[in-house]
Amino acid sequence: MNNKFILINKEQQLLIYLEKYILTNIPKNEITIKIKLNDEIYKLIENTIRFNINIGNIKNKYINETKVNIMLIDFYLNIIYSKELCIKKRYLNSIKILTEIKNIIYSISNNENKKEFI
Repeated sequence: MNNKFILINKEQQLLIYLEKYILTNIPKNEITIKIKLNDEIYKLIENTIRFNINIGNIKNKYINETKVNIMLIDFYLNIIYSKELCIKKRYLNSIKILTEIKNIIYSISNNENKKEFI
Protein backbone atom coordinates (compact mmCIF):
# COMPACT_ATOMS: atom_id res chain seq x y z
CA MET A 1 0.00 0.00 0.00
CA ASN A 2 2.93 2.33 0.65
CA ASN A 3 3.92 2.26 -3.05
CA LYS A 4 0.44 3.44 -3.97
CA PHE A 5 0.68 6.55 -1.78
CA ILE A 6 4.07 7.31 -3.28
CA LEU A 7 2.51 6.83 -6.72
CA ILE A 8 -0.34 9.28 -6.07
CA ASN A 9 2.17 11.83 -4.73
CA LYS A 10 4.35 11.44 -7.85
CA GLU A 11 1.32 11.84 -10.11
CA GLN A 12 0.31 14.95 -8.21
CA GLN A 13 3.87 16.26 -8.58
CA LEU A 14 3.71 15.61 -12.34
CA LEU A 15 0.36 17.36 -12.64
CA ILE A 16 1.58 20.45 -10.80
CA TYR A 17 4.84 20.56 -12.76
CA LEU A 18 3.14 20.20 -16.13
CA GLU A 19 0.48 22.77 -15.34
CA LYS A 20 3.06 25.23 -14.09
CA TYR A 21 5.80 24.86 -16.71
CA ILE A 22 4.54 23.03 -19.78
CA LEU A 23 0.81 23.58 -20.29
CA THR A 24 0.90 27.30 -19.59
CA ASN A 25 3.46 27.86 -22.34
CA ILE A 26 1.59 26.06 -25.10
CA PRO A 27 0.19 28.59 -27.58
CA LYS A 28 -3.49 28.75 -28.50
CA ASN A 29 -2.89 27.30 -31.96
CA GLU A 30 -1.73 24.07 -30.25
CA ILE A 31 -4.70 23.87 -27.90
CA THR A 32 -5.55 20.30 -28.97
CA ILE A 33 -2.36 18.82 -27.59
CA LYS A 34 -2.72 20.88 -24.43
CA ILE A 35 -6.20 19.48 -23.83
CA LYS A 36 -5.14 15.92 -24.66
CA LEU A 37 -2.15 16.04 -22.31
CA ASN A 38 -4.20 17.55 -19.51
CA ASP A 39 -6.92 14.90 -19.95
CA GLU A 40 -4.40 12.04 -19.84
CA ILE A 41 -2.84 13.33 -16.62
CA TYR A 42 -6.22 13.39 -14.91
CA LYS A 43 -7.12 9.96 -16.34
CA LEU A 44 -3.83 8.62 -14.98
CA ILE A 45 -4.74 9.79 -11.48
CA GLU A 46 -8.30 8.46 -11.79
CA ASN A 47 -7.12 5.04 -12.96
CA THR A 48 -4.56 4.86 -10.16
CA ILE A 49 -7.28 5.52 -7.59
CA ARG A 50 -9.51 2.94 -9.29
CA PHE A 51 -6.91 0.19 -9.20
CA ASN A 52 -6.25 0.98 -5.53
CA ILE A 53 -9.85 0.21 -4.57
CA ASN A 54 -10.59 -2.76 -6.86
CA ILE A 55 -9.49 -6.39 -6.80
CA GLY A 56 -8.95 -9.20 -9.30
CA ASN A 57 -9.35 -8.71 -13.03
CA ILE A 58 -10.80 -5.23 -12.63
CA LYS A 59 -7.67 -4.17 -10.75
CA ASN A 60 -5.51 -5.54 -13.60
CA LYS A 61 -7.65 -3.62 -16.09
CA TYR A 62 -6.97 -0.34 -14.32
CA ILE A 63 -3.27 -1.11 -13.96
CA ASN A 64 -3.17 -1.60 -17.73
CA GLU A 65 -5.12 1.63 -18.22
CA THR A 66 -2.52 3.51 -16.16
CA LYS A 67 0.21 2.07 -18.40
CA VAL A 68 -1.65 3.36 -21.44
CA ASN A 69 -2.03 6.78 -19.82
CA ILE A 70 1.72 6.90 -19.18
CA MET A 71 2.50 6.00 -22.78
CA LEU A 72 0.15 8.68 -24.08
CA ILE A 73 1.55 11.33 -21.74
CA ASP A 74 5.03 10.42 -22.93
CA PHE A 75 3.85 10.64 -26.54
CA TYR A 76 2.29 14.08 -26.04
CA LEU A 77 5.37 15.37 -24.24
CA ASN A 78 7.53 14.18 -27.12
CA ILE A 79 5.32 16.03 -29.59
CA ILE A 80 5.47 19.19 -27.48
CA TYR A 81 9.23 18.98 -27.31
CA SER A 82 9.64 18.17 -31.01
CA LYS A 83 7.53 21.22 -31.89
CA GLU A 84 9.80 23.25 -29.61
CA LEU A 85 6.94 24.33 -27.37
CA CYS A 86 9.02 23.79 -24.23
CA ILE A 87 12.67 23.94 -23.32
CA LYS A 88 14.79 20.82 -22.93
CA LYS A 89 15.27 21.15 -19.17
CA ARG A 90 11.52 21.23 -18.49
CA TYR A 91 10.94 18.38 -20.91
CA LEU A 92 13.59 16.24 -19.20
CA ASN A 93 12.25 17.05 -15.73
CA SER A 94 8.75 16.00 -16.71
CA ILE A 95 10.07 12.80 -18.34
CA LYS A 96 12.04 12.05 -15.17
CA ILE A 97 8.90 12.27 -13.02
CA LEU A 98 6.96 10.22 -15.56
CA THR A 99 9.66 7.54 -15.55
CA GLU A 100 9.47 7.31 -11.76
CA ILE A 101 5.71 6.84 -12.03
CA LYS A 102 6.16 4.20 -14.71
CA ASN A 103 8.66 2.27 -12.59
CA ILE A 104 6.29 2.23 -9.62
CA ILE A 105 3.37 1.07 -11.78
CA TYR A 106 5.38 -1.72 -13.37
CA SER A 107 6.58 -2.78 -9.92
CA ILE A 108 3.01 -2.92 -8.64
CA SER A 109 1.94 -4.78 -11.78
CA ASN A 110 4.69 -7.38 -11.36
CA ASN A 111 3.76 -7.87 -7.69
CA GLU A 112 0.09 -8.37 -8.65
CA ASN A 113 1.05 -10.96 -11.28
CA LYS A 114 3.15 -12.85 -8.73
CA LYS A 115 0.20 -12.97 -6.32
CA GLU A 116 -1.96 -14.61 -9.00
CA PHE A 117 0.47 -17.51 -9.39
CA ILE A 118 0.87 -18.19 -5.67
